[in-house]
Amino acid sequence: MLSYNQVPVEQRPPHLLFNGIVLWFDQSLDYFHGALLDEDADKLLEKDGDFLIQSRLEPNRSHSKLILAVRKGGKPRRLDIQRLENGFRIVGKSFGDVKSLVEYYQTRTIEMGKGETLQLKHAVRKGKYQMNHSDIKLQRKIGSGAYGTVYRGVLTRDGQLVAVKRIDSDDKTEQGLVDMMKEARVMQLYDHPNVVRFYGFIVDRPPYLLVMEYCKV
Repeated sequence: MLSYNQVPVEQRPPHLLFNGIVLWFDQSLDYFHGALLDEDADKLLEKDGDFLIQSRLEPNRSHSKLILAVRKGGKPRRLDIQRLENGFRIVGKSFGDVKSLVEYYQTRTIEMGKGETLQLKHAVRKGKYQMNHSDIKLQRKIGSGAYGTVYRGVLTRDGQLVAVKRIDSDDKTEQGLVDMMKEARVMQLYDHPNVVRFYGFIVDRPPYLLVMEYCKV
């Protein structure tokens, strides 16, 4: 069986995102952090050469935007990855897929102009609380919150019941994501039997989710 990257672009099944947005991108790459906010991504880029890939939804566009984040000189640098009909391009060089792009620049420098270069040294993988949509299965709606709907669901790995908060409206996605991540940061600080357990957050693609312990009423 061919891998996702070996299948011709025109034959790949699309990853449907939010309100018809399609992402022609292999989200299984372990350095793909989805719509992780810059504030959170920057904390993961600890050493020069650390890198990861983020995504951004763009208004009135049919595709999300991909961004390569690299740490250099003690601060993060971000480069747009341009989408092509049959692949991706960065600083004028084209590749069939993002994995090939990354592997190429792990052994070569990215020429930024005026003598400035970047190099991809260490891929930063998802952290303890970063999950994917494939990690959960929603079952039924149980309520609603300030920025979305609450569902009962299960973890696919072991069938554990969980409560899942979901951002619903596309016109609230950006602010909803900001608010959701504020809550996620706070919940990561607490690990106590008397506090609702926090499993993680999901931003690999919309809708964005918070996953926590399911408490029966």
